[in-house]
Amino acid sequence: MELSEKIKEIGMDVGFDLVGIAKLDQSKYKEQVKNWVKDNKHGEMHWYAKNLDRRVNPKKNLYGKAISAITVGLSYRPIEISEELRNDSSRGLIARYAQYDDYHDVMFVMMEEFTDLIKKEINQIWNYHIYIDTGPVLEREVAEVAGIGFIGKNTILINPDMGSYFFIGEIICDLDLFQTSDVRNSGHRMSGIAKVGTCGLCTRCIQNCPTAALIKPYQLDARRCVSYLTIENKKDIPIDFRPMLKNWIYGCDICQQVCPWNKRISAGKLSKLKHRNDLVAPKLLGLLDLTEDGFKKMFVNSPVLRIKWLGLMRNVLVATGNWGNQEALPAVKRYIKHNNEIIREHANWALKQIKNKN
Repeated sequence: MELSEKIKEIGMDVGFDLVGIAKLDQSKYKEQVKNWVKDNKHGEMHWYAKNLDRRVNPKKNLYGKAISAITVGLSYRPIEISEELRNDSSRGLIARYAQYDDYHDVMFVMMEEFTDLIKKEINQIWNYHIYIDTGPVLEREVAEVAGIGFIGKNTILINPDMGSYFFIGEIICDLDLFQTSDVRNSGHRMSGIAKVGTCGLCTRCIQNCPTAALIKPYQLDARRCVSYLTIENKKDIPIDFRPMLKNWIYGCDICQQVCPWNKRISAGKLSKLKHRNDLVAPKLLGLLDLTEDGFKKMFVNSPVLRIKWLGLMRNVLVATGNWGNQEALPAVKRYIKHNNEIIREHANWALKQIKNKN
């Protein structure tokens, strides 16, 4: 059995839903990415601009010895919730991926197991690095080259069978492996390669983005994105954007919810991902009562921990202002004199919104 085929088989046995291999080369999006950073469309994500040369030239990883990328996908097929619950403005919405245990932790353990098994298979010294949203790599482009999906107009990786609700990770290595996406254009056969797909004429993601962050097909202004505003942004949420956030308190799924590729998707294995029903649409009043210790207990092992109590409470206050119910007044007033300026400002805004709506 050809080594690339064997590696793919090992990855599937470990529990991944998708496995592909890409030969590393200079990014075809090199100039677009550099201009995106130059125009500050990455906002406060300063980490993105670091090692930009390596990001668009992935062969420079591993001290210039990187040759191939083994790319994996792990489905988090979402638990469907009713329209009534989703549109209940007294509840906060959390992006579907964050309703599971932190995928970084789950996937890293799986990828370590994967690399251990590859080591046994090849019986030779090899150098590699595991990346899960953490390294200077254009993950979606590498995954596209590896054949496990295509980049949609919403800038998200889409697999024709599994939609876009899956996590991706890479093992950047110095093994000279056969590129799986080459199968479609050669006589070599390899099982399990993703079907070719496109967005066609569809622009539903662009039309439905609440903040017009998708400025045109395949281009995102992160500074306008609900996910950026509620997660990556550590400062005040700009006042003009607050009403547009509605009741999103961590991330956003709208550009995926409206995508036709996500209407009929195959069930993933989900074998090592634990779903949290209590994080589907928690009540805002309950969240407003959270202490910092209570926050840590409620979101234990959750990606939500990364924005800390401060970030979540800022977002919850915006959602509460958008809800506008007088029932929330006592809870909001408790934050008017909070020792943190960001909390005070968002509490005052929420208070004003509630009074204006009543």
